[in-house]
Amino acid sequence: MKAVIASSLMSDSDCTIVIESEAEVEEHCKPTAAPEDTCVYLGMNGAGWQCQFQSIRFMMYKSQRESEGNPMTAKREGCQRVLDWFKTFEWGVDKLGTVHEI
Repeated sequence: MKAVIASSLMSDSDCTIVIESEAEVEEHCKPTAAPEDTCVYLGMNGAGWQCQFQSIRFMMYKSQRESEGNPMTAKREGCQRVLDWFKTFEWGVDKLGTVHEI
């Protein structure tokens, strides 16, 4: 997995986490598991699988769905690999536009 940093402010952080293989999707996101074991942040676009863990747009979408009484089917809030990376990553202006291995 790789993180592409699009914002440098911790309170307004926005990064795209690119999932590079089907094996990573199965191991960390578990899309075919029960809802409580499937990561809520897993998404797909034309470029392939993505982790939406730090996507402000996704967080707003998720919050809106929950407030409307239509929560996401998947329930797990992230995988340990991404959570560990996020806890140790040092955000700063110099990180804007950079790519990091997770």
